[in-house]
Amino acid sequence: MAKLRWVFLGLSLVLIFVACQKTSPKPGITISSPADGSSIEANQIVSFAGTVIASDGSKLADEEQSWELRYYSAKAEPEVVEKLEVSSGQGSFNSGDFGDDLEKVELCLSASGFETTCINLVPKKVTYRFETSPSGLSLEWNGESRTTPFEVKVLVGAERELSAPVQQNDLEFVSWNDAGLSTRKLTIGKENKTLTATYEERAPTASCAGLAQEAESGVVFGDMKVLTSVTASGGKAVGSDENSSVDYSENPDARHRVDYCMKVATPGIYRIKTWVAGESVGADSFLVQLNQGDAYTYSFADIVRTANPFPNFTEDYVKGLNVADPLEFSLSAGEQRLSFYLREDGAQLDKLELELVKATPDAGFLETISIASVTTDWQQVSLTQSYESPIVICTAQRENNNLPAVVRVQKASKASFELKLQNPSGNALVAESVYCLVAEQGVWQLPDGRKFEAQLYETAQVDGALSNWAGQKLGYENSYAKPVVFGQIMSANNAVWGSFWSRGESKSDSPSAQFVRMGLQMGEDPAQEASNRQAEQIAYMVFEAGAGTVAGSAYEVALGASAIAGVDNAEPGGSYNFGSSFASVPQFAVASQAGMNGGDGSWASLAGVDALSQAAIKLIGDEDQVADSERWHPEERVSYLVFEKGVSVALTRP
Repeated sequence: MAKLRWVFLGLSLVLIFVACQKTSPKPGITISSPADGSSIEANQIVSFAGTVIASDGSKLADEEQSWELRYYSAKAEPEVVEKLEVSSGQGSFNSGDFGDDLEKVELCLSASGFETTCINLVPKKVTYRFETSPSGLSLEWNGESRTTPFEVKVLVGAERELSAPVQQNDLEFVSWNDAGLSTRKLTIGKENKTLTATYEERAPTASCAGLAQEAESGVVFGDMKVLTSVTASGGKAVGSDENSSVDYSENPDARHRVDYCMKVATPGIYRIKTWVAGESVGADSFLVQLNQGDAYTYSFADIVRTANPFPNFTEDYVKGLNVADPLEFSLSAGEQRLSFYLREDGAQLDKLELELVKATPDAGFLETISIASVTTDWQQVSLTQSYESPIVICTAQRENNNLPAVVRVQKASKASFELKLQNPSGNALVAESVYCLVAEQGVWQLPDGRKFEAQLYETAQVDGALSNWAGQKLGYENSYAKPVVFGQIMSANNAVWGSFWSRGESKSDSPSAQFVRMGLQMGEDPAQEASNRQAEQIAYMVFEAGAGTVAGSAYEVALGASAIAGVDNAEPGGSYNFGSSFASVPQFAVASQAGMNGGDGSWASLAGVDALSQAAIKLIGDEDQVADSERWHPEERVSYLVFEKGVSVALTRP
């Protein structure tokens, strides 16, 4: 190309031609964004872009490039590597939450014939200091008991669990300096913070009584008071003054509550029945907590001010937020501690009752079922035993499909349940073999004495790449040294897919003896953000890790290492060697992912026709393809239970 240019020579202007040559881009790899050294927070959506220029000046296509994230803690080698997808050299990722030991994240771009280029992303951390008044008491930080005062450096944007024991050293927890329940979930902010738990001499505790109690029989604290009411049973109710102008709807305070103790004689499934009243839209809810578990937001706006208007009290059941059916709790015999926290002024409680829905039988059964051909159509599966409340956990053996597949279960009854395969994108699937483990709901031991429990809860919460992977905090009914957790979505109230997942203190941790969260995950599917989702039943079983023999069948239950990769990985799947070889090839296995190293979400399946051998089990992780087609996934930990032969055994209480 030529340009015209005027040049001044003495007293004359001369027009000359200047030849210009277009410069070709310099060959190599360039990451244009984010900038090297940028800070990164937990659960942050980060956009990135870059190019690879060949020696002839051409730009390499997306499929010729390879992007990946590398997460480092104290080790020299990255603990987690995650592949990324791009379109026109651009993409985005969710940084996730890989724990407070995370020291560095690398974003790397590579291509054949080029040296890999990486930029550093610096985890943004703040200092949280924890104190008690008086000093020297214990607090639990992410399930670990620590003596105050102490400090932690924690990722901005992360979610962490903080718990102040309700009672210690003849003292009782009163409040945090920023309000909140004694046990709380913290979303870490951008500034350093000090949190102080204040304790006082132990207040009176609720004396344990029957399953039905008048509200005023509880021990009240703070702005929760015993009120006079002409419509209440006995002329008294518990609540706050409508005119007190106190609203804890977003930040409930443990100082304002009423405590009850109820003695359960019959183990079983219970509901919390209430008689409640509320005059206005802003006066119709409490927070309810059972046995120091998660506090449920209980709104009774749907039943008051209708057929039985205020100030009359209406019979109701405690429900979770956006959950239509009453919450149900599996309770063992013994004392149960129940608290109602002030959430909205004017909400009133007249009386309450722990109502037995279904007693846990004195004995139960556990059985294994192998179904040779499961399709995308619902099919009924018969049980060999009869159950009051069967808990069903299933795993597919991936042999015939190239597409992702999850197992769905519904309509579990005394003698049968239904199941099918489902592709997250709604595509057709061919039949696969499926293994299902069924047990009576409750707390049990196997004939050889191994402890386990089979439980069920209901939730409308969904976890995934578009959320913070919080899960729901639950507790064990048994105590375990090395818990191994399995789970299943045991209803199909929504047409869209979902799979079970569990975690420990952080999303990448497996459940521990002190800490477990679990729930329903939908990976990268945008449908997880729908506001009109129906609640689903989440079934889970927890076993003490180990091996043994029942009904002549050897078995092993264990939590494997981070070794099970995704479908698109260079080496898909992975395997675990058994603690000791079986005499013959095992005929049954179930598996569940434990923790979530990857940000895209995943679940585990048995891998291939030879998934089971005398010495090992082969597994594979898989992802949905709703938002993108890739199925590369970092290595995950998976729980597995293997029986040498199918079994049907009687269970007894521990």
